[in-house]
Amino acid sequence: MYAAISEKPFIGWGWLNLGAAQQNFTVNIGGAENMDHAHNLFLDLMIWFGVPVGGVIAIALIFWMVRSLHGNIIAKGNEKSVITSQCAILLILPIAVHSMLEYPFAYMYFMLPCVFFMGVVEGNTKFLKLISSNFKKLIWIFIFLSLVLSVVVGREYLKIENDFRASLLEEQFYTKDDELHQYASSSLILSQYQGLVKVLRTTPSSDIDEENVESARIISKRFPWLITMRQYYLFLLKMGKCDEAKNQELIIESFFGRFGILKAEEYSIKYNLTGICN
Repeated sequence: MYAAISEKPFIGWGWLNLGAAQQNFTVNIGGAENMDHAHNLFLDLMIWFGVPVGGVIAIALIFWMVRSLHGNIIAKGNEKSVITSQCAILLILPIAVHSMLEYPFAYMYFMLPCVFFMGVVEGNTKFLKLISSNFKKLIWIFIFLSLVLSVVVGREYLKIENDFRASLLEEQFYTKDDELHQYASSSLILSQYQGLVKVLRTTPSSDIDEENVESARIISKRFPWLITMRQYYLFLLKMGKCDEAKNQELIIESFFGRFGILKAEEYSIKYNLTGICN
């Protein structure tokens, strides 16, 4: 993690690109565990956005928490609004502490309640009481649009989840042509997940081009799993990119050990790719 931050301290690796950062160093360091998150919110922010932007966001979160604790817990009060804010703060604290050791902020069922309770706390501030009625109308419009967007995202996610499950099953088990899963059309918002399904559906026995290889590379870094790294490795073999395939094999070995190498070899034999780079 610290090697990734020191490599790009100012611009970071990009949103949710911890996998790309890890794969850049794992061959040299060795023994790394593939992760989607750093298990620490502040480390994730530094890796994603760089030290300047990530540091500002971290300081802002700390400042908000300290201010909220002082205003609602330390400064006692018996008003109903104060008690409500105190309860909201107590519900936020476990998620905040957990974010230093794990990544609950990555899960919607943690994030939505957390930001809701943050809104409860902010609802009692003097700033919101000074907001004009016209601005409040804009807030309600924003809330409505957010709800519509949530419905669209939810529907897309359910379709992509079915597609993802079907792609894994069709790879593992023989399926008749008339029983193949009907995959959803292009995704409007969750395009990265649809890209994941597309890479998993594409077999090395089919026609592979540079666009497929580049898509597999991006997906293997965004979703640093054995199945995505293996798929990228197979695509490289199919295209005869032996140096890149060897490097990808080293990355797989560093993350998953001998088991990862055996799985990669199993699928290279399955698709008759074993002799290409010998």
